[in-house]
Amino acid sequence: YKFVKSYMKARTLGSIEDRKAHEKAVTEALAELKPATKALPRSLEVQQLWGFLLHQRFLRQGDGATGVAALSHYLLALDLARENPRYEATILQQLGLLQAGMGNHRIALSYYDARQRLPFVRPESELSYKMAVARSLYQVGRAGEALARANESRELVAANPELARFDVLVADR
Repeated sequence: YKFVKSYMKARTLGSIEDRKAHEKAVTEALAELKPATKALPRSLEVQQLWGFLLHQRFLRQGDGATGVAALSHYLLALDLARENPRYEATILQQLGLLQAGMGNHRIALSYYDARQRLPFVRPESELSYKMAVARSLYQVGRAGEALARANESRELVAANPELARFDVLVADR
C-alpha cells in the first residue's frame, strides 16, 4: 500500500511547478517508499521508483549528490530487470536522461545505445528516445548525426497521427 501511495504521488510531480511544493511531494513520496524498500529490498519496481524520485529532485535542485544517488538506484533496478525487457528499456532511457541532465552526454549515449536494442512499445517512447539521442549527439559535437536523429523524429511524427501534438516541439528542436 505504501508503494502505491508513493507511486501515485510520483505521477503528480511533473505537474507541480512550485519548487517548495515539488520538494515536499518528493519528500513525502520517499517517506512512503521507505517501508517498501525495507520489505522488498530487491524489488526492481521499488528501486526504479526510488531512482525516479531522486532524479526528479535532482532536476529541480541540480545537486550532484542527488543525481549520483538516483544513478545508484537506477543501476540496481537495471541489474534486477535483466529478465524483463520492458523494464530494462525504461531504466536504460532513464539512465540516459539522468546522465544527460548531469552533463555526461557521452555516457548518456552509451545508455541510449543499449536502449535502442530493445523494442519500443509506443511511438511516444520512441519519439522521446530519438529526441534525447539527438540532443546528446549535438552536445558532444556530432551535429550531423544529431540532425539525422532530429529528422528521424520528424518522420516518426509524420507517420503517426497520434504524435501530431508534438510536431511543433520536434520542429523547434
